[in-house]
Amino acid sequence: MSALPKKVCYALARYHSCTLIMRFYESICGRIILKIDGNGMGSNNDRAIDVMDKLTRDAYKASIRTSQLLKNQEVLPGKVVLADGTEVSTSRELGRQMFSTCLWSNIIPFLAELTVQQGLLLYEYGMYYMNTKKRIQRSSHSDDEDEKTNNISESAYALTISIQSTRLSVARGVSFIVASFGGAFGTILLPGWGAVFGIQLGDSFVNALLD
Repeated sequence: MSALPKKVCYALARYHSCTLIMRFYESICGRIILKIDGNGMGSNNDRAIDVMDKLTRDAYKASIRTSQLLKNQEVLPGKVVLADGTEVSTSRELGRQMFSTCLWSNIIPFLAELTVQQGLLLYEYGMYYMNTKKRIQRSSHSDDEDEKTNNISESAYALTISIQSTRLSVARGVSFIVASFGGAFGTILLPGWGAVFGIQLGDSFVNALLD
């Protein structure tokens, strides 16, 4: 029980860190990358606003809106006609559109989460490396032996950090894709909360599988 307050504080700090980084990335995307101006005029600005809207779209509201829109476009029960004249099932088209929506809307949150995790990884390995280096220096009796040990340790730590960082990036990338699939599948089952729970379940599944 004594560790519970620390875990709660850690979870809150991580949550707020991700939120702040998300807002920072949104600001960078809007002002520097997409260069959205305040006038809201021009074709380039319209395209930039459209991209920014996709990046910041709420999956919950988007799933309800997309589901209702496709329902209104049905030519037969459970069937819609695409722009090219192809007739497909409403569920299939809903899943396809929501997968694209979830991909766009998950980019910034997953990138923010990856940034926090990479920062924690570097911090933990950095602290462990510094403590180990101090312990080696205290226990070493030979300068040559100390230098050789430090060189080996630095190479080993650099390799370990690279492997762990790559593994973490791959895991978050897979989680990003699976969570988007989960959001699309959840929308088919229950527009709204189904998308939210689908994204969370997809993310949790990959984390449990790869951690």
